[in-house]
Amino acid sequence: TTEKAMAESENLLRPDISKKITKIMPAAAPLDTLIREAGAHEKTGSLDFKFYSSELRPFVDKLGAAFTRPATLPSDSVYELTVTNGKVWQVDDGFIFHGVNGEDGLGLVAHIVGKSSDTLEVIFLNGDDQAGQQDGSVPPATIADETSIGRLGNSKAELDAQTDPYGHLPTDRWNYSQQHMAQVEESLWQKMHNKEVDWDIRDMQTLSLFDLRCKMEATSWFGVRRKVFDPRGDDYKYHSGGVARFIERNIEIPTGDITDKEFAGWSKQIFVGNAGSDRRYMFIGSDLNERLSEVPHVSKQIDGNSTEVIYGLTFSKVETNFGVLLIRHHQLFNYHGFKDSAVVLDLNNIRKRVYDPMKVRKLDLMSSGIKKANAYVLEEHFGLETRYADTHAILQPESVGS
Repeated sequence: TTEKAMAESENLLRPDISKKITKIMPAAAPLDTLIREAGAHEKTGSLDFKFYSSELRPFVDKLGAAFTRPATLPSDSVYELTVTNGKVWQVDDGFIFHGVNGEDGLGLVAHIVGKSSDTLEVIFLNGDDQAGQQDGSVPPATIADETSIGRLGNSKAELDAQTDPYGHLPTDRWNYSQQHMAQVEESLWQKMHNKEVDWDIRDMQTLSLFDLRCKMEATSWFGVRRKVFDPRGDDYKYHSGGVARFIERNIEIPTGDITDKEFAGWSKQIFVGNAGSDRRYMFIGSDLNERLSEVPHVSKQIDGNSTEVIYGLTFSKVETNFGVLLIRHHQLFNYHGFKDSAVVLDLNNIRKRVYDPMKVRKLDLMSSGIKKANAYVLEEHFGLETRYADTHAILQPESVGS
């Protein structure tokens, strides 16, 4: 029965949901895992979920046509962009351009307010000069065709009570994952129909939680802090700023081979002169991770199995003359233009501020006559506080942002 399904779902999404979330593939969202677990002061292991066949909704898409902009990109104007895979996107999603900077010198971020097939109606969060130029850079007059864009979290207005569901149906190849707010639905016919494998709304909730925390993780890194007016929704929305937007210490790294001397220089810039911890966490993209593993000082320690497990996450432990770097390859960095970059955090100075904690709401769609389906909304309202900006650092190739 529907009541039975609701009861079973509540067993999954019980009050300690924040702790349950950290067990769903923690390696994909290490910052989220560390913050949740450190706040609770307890460790958790990783749970492997076996599905008939599952695949996350792609995190990266490309422009399907070049975009020529006017002199500025004010956040109260709506622009149309063409993408190659419109099915990836939903209204209220955000995304970051690869290799295209906004007025703050970091990746240009857009927010979707309307969608039709492969055409997205967007507003730009950091495309004009409202916040003041940091390095004099502005988005180029034309953003080239096939420029990559990576998904960020969605942003909802004050009166929004639900979001568009993203389908979760078992196939022999992949399943869709859903997204701060995500919604899952299961029609009564789908629930009653014979299936080749057991697949119900609990499985959908598990995948939605994974996708939701990955999107929150991406926003926690790269989101743009901005209050904007949505011309289509006729309401204001609040966007949380990611930690990368608050870090002022930028370290340029070479595009070629990295020497021990250069690595020592980075270490000095990371640890010296900021009164931070002597243990910092370095989250790193795949390309830089590959190059860094060839640095003699680093490779000797990695080859010697110098590792440390923290809350179920394994970090490579590299000792320098200035402090200890705990290095972790971050899978999501590849999707958001940071595959050859790294972010170093002093986690003692990162705090999560929660406005409304993670929870689940059941939508009564049947009694209201909307549709015959079981539906649940998963939501969390929070932002990160990045204190003492000098204790953190961004490492990027010399060509990035120049």
